[in-house]
Formats: sequence, C-alpha cells, structure tokens
Amino acid sequence: MKIIEHYRESYRPPMGIRGSVNRLVKYLGPKCLAGVGTIVLTHSGYLNRRRRRETTRSRGRKSAVVSSLGIYHSRWRGETAWIELFVDNITKRHPRLLLLIPPYRDVLVAHTLCHEVGHHLHATRHPEYREDEAVADEWEQKLGRRFFNRVYWYLWPLVLLHRATKQTALWLLLTWLLVGRYIVTSAFDLVLDINSGNPKRIFCIPNALEFIASMVFFRVAYVQYRRFFLEQ
Repeated sequence: MKIIEHYRESYRPPMGIRGSVNRLVKYLGPKCLAGVGTIVLTHSGYLNRRRRRETTRSRGRKSAVVSSLGIYHSRWRGETAWIELFVDNITKRHPRLLLLIPPYRDVLVAHTLCHEVGHHLHATRHPEYREDEAVADEWEQKLGRRFFNRVYWYLWPLVLLHRATKQTALWLLLTWLLVGRYIVTSAFDLVLDINSGNPKRIFCIPNALEFIASMVFFRVAYVQYRRFFLEQ
C-alpha cells in the first residue's frame, strides 16, 4: 500500500493529513484494502484541463470530478485499484485551527476514505444489487464507527454528552483536553522564599505570552465553532 501526495507548489495541505491517512490505513489493514495499490492525496487545482471537465455519477446524478471529495478507481487493464482523495474539498468548510486537533482531523478524513473503501469492498468482496452510494454509505458508517471505537474510545462520554446537551462548553472542554498539555495554566510563577516563608509572585514573560496565546486560541475556536456548526 502506497500513499502518494500530488500537490502544486502553490497549495499547502493542512498539517497532519498524511498522518491521519496513515492511521486509517493501519486500522483498516489488508483485510479491507486488499487489492488497493495506492492512495493518492491531491487537490482539485492539480487536475489538468481534461479531468476538470470529467464527471462522475453519484446517486443517479452527474457531478464534476473537480468538486468531489474522493474517487475510487477500480482495477483496469492490469493496474491495481486506487483511491484518490481531494484534500482541499474535504477540508474547505473546516477551519485549519480545528484541523490541528487529531480526532477532529481523523474523523473528517475517515468519512471520505471509508466511503471509498466501501466502494472497493462492494466491487470486489461484498457485491450487492443495490445503489452503489447507498452501500458505500453503510460501509462508511460501519468502518468509521469501528475506527473511532478502537482509537478514540475514551472520547465517547464527551461525544454522548455533547449530543444530549448541545452545549458549546463541552466542545471547548474537549479542545482543552487535547491541547491542554501544550498550554501553561498560569502566567505567573509562585516562588516561595524559604527563609521568610512569604510567597512572592514573579512575572514570567514567556509564560504570560503563552497564556495570552492560549486565550486567543480558545476565543477563535469558539467563534469558528459557532460559525460552522451552530449557525448552519
């Protein structure tokens, strides 16, 4: 199994996308990916003029390849099957700040990758006389849920609580748990004078700057969360 990246110099993919694909490939394993030779990470701007005009059929309708999230290419003329993921289309509605959070990024990539793997399983191992997209959707949910249960099982209490209450504070709590180890909890150092026994607060500039940066991060995260999830 090869993972290849094809990007133009002008495009910079979000940090960690390849790592997310690696984790998913490791989880899916040869049982699901047998027969898939390559996963190509690219973006719509990399397509040439001919491919930009191409269309693919989905749910009985034609859709442009340039706007697709991913495409499954079946085995043809001796070449192994391969999967193409358009990173810009997958991530364009999601702020890059949130894409720095591994579970958020992994689940986002898993939606598309597991869907395309579902097409592969439907074509090679589990043929069904139903609409292709409907079968792929079922595999997407099944494989995605299994991946989350195995890798991020410890986050299920927060997910269930968030579904039940829909409170933004829960999302911020999840963000804090994931990045909290990189944030200093206070901008001051408390130094105890052993001789006098009186505490002295000494202002620490690096810690203060990191503390301010963390507050800015949470403010931006809160605004983006409301924009992309609550106001749609």
